[in-house]
Amino acid sequence: MTTVGLGPSPLRRAALHRRIRLLVAATITYNLIEAAVAITAGTVASSGALVAFGLDSVIEVASAAAVAWQFSSADPQARERITLRIIALSFFALAAYVAVDSALTLTGAGAAGHSTPGIALAALSLLVMPFLSAAQRRAGRELGSASAVADSKQTLLCTYLSGVLLAGLLLNTLFGWSWADPVAALVIAAVAVKEGRDAWRGDACCAPPPPSADGDDACGCEPGCSCCTPDQARQDHAEWAPAACALPTEERPSRVAEFDDLFASALLGLERVRPTRLRLTLAAGAQVESTARDLTAKESECCSFFAFTLTPGAEDLTLDVEVPAAQVEVLDALAARAAAQIAR
Repeated sequence: MTTVGLGPSPLRRAALHRRIRLLVAATITYNLIEAAVAITAGTVASSGALVAFGLDSVIEVASAAAVAWQFSSADPQARERITLRIIALSFFALAAYVAVDSALTLTGAGAAGHSTPGIALAALSLLVMPFLSAAQRRAGRELGSASAVADSKQTLLCTYLSGVLLAGLLLNTLFGWSWADPVAALVIAAVAVKEGRDAWRGDACCAPPPPSADGDDACGCEPGCSCCTPDQARQDHAEWAPAACALPTEERPSRVAEFDDLFASALLGLERVRPTRLRLTLAAGAQVESTARDLTAKESECCSFFAFTLTPGAEDLTLDVEVPAAQVEVLDALAARAAAQIAR
């Protein structure tokens, strides 16, 4: 008999927590310097795009500080919801300021001048930000932290904004196209709105709360949430993907369907061993074992707080699912979904 454990070990989780804290500290340090240079240079050159870029750096500091606060806790998952909201609101605040400032500039409130420091800063950020973003995104996905992944997206946004800013400043400097600066700033604002919306929905969409009478979908999504199909919305507690899930929203329904198929075809019984542990008994067979192993491995990649243990036996296959105390509601929803498949 072989027992296979999936998902990061406690030591690996601790290492990932430390890595995220270090990456967040590096991001905060760089962005504080970036903000000071960009806002100063933008004010001197009357460049709305450059000032907006500096304000984005301030927003990134706030976002990174929220993640640092989250991971300073003994239970970072408990602070996930608040952190995601802070990140989303920071994006919206940036977009509002930039949109107003750019509109005023385009209507004749003043043209931007040349800024050599701004060009140099945009080029440097274009080189630095991708590395910080990629490192934090990998750690966040392995850990299953939606807030760490969202913050890495905000850092990646800085890369895109650096490119847009650099293009706008160069066009203004080389060709005297003063309109390029506020147009570049508006592109920054549009991207910020999109990322803010994604961060907000990463918190509210496809979470596992029970249905309510105030208009939420039965799957736990906010009204209009695109992650829920009509069939899912008709099922109570249909969606058990947690807020910490790093799986893209559009892929979650298909992942749930894979679990449904496994439960429908091979689930023989289930037992709630304790509040944080669920034991599923599956039919024996190489195909079932291969499917279960592949599916739980994929789930561990996006929601690594799950600890799956597969134990093959002569007559059946035991799948133990364990979660931290903060994720008991997720396990409740998974157990309810599995029980519903047996009832059919």
